[in-house]
Amino acid sequence: MTIQIEYIDKDVCDQIINVVLKKMKDVLKDYNIDIKRKRAIYTDNNIQAKFEFSLINNQGKVLNRTVTDFPLYAHTYGLKAKDLGRKFKYKNKNYKITGLNTNAHKYPICTVLFGTNKPFRFPAILVEKALHGTKEYNIKQIN
Repeated sequence: MTIQIEYIDKDVCDQIINVVLKKMKDVLKDYNIDIKRKRAIYTDNNIQAKFEFSLINNQGKVLNRTVTDFPLYAHTYGLKAKDLGRKFKYKNKNYKITGLNTNAHKYPICTVLFGTNKPFRFPAILVEKALHGTKEYNIKQIN
């Protein structure tokens, strides 16, 4: 079946990228590699998309950049390499540290909310205090 596309808009862009992503995931699972969609931009005539490819270790953990950067840079944020995977409580909710985004200056600590696995980012000082003391700050939810 051939679909004739006259121009590219947001819906067409998303649809094409999702088809490509699904096909790529099918191929890459044989290589023990995970793929994640990043940014995409489009015009009426073309699409530019960025993807992140990450190895999956023997325990099934995706070794993306936020995971591999954590032990390298955690000390600059007042944390320790062993804090990756640690749980902490904030406003009576439990979070698990999943990585570190060194490009996000205000909210560099990547986490997931227990029970939902919904991603959240926190300021480093909040996570440090939650692990070793008590102090509250605002958090940013990832959409």
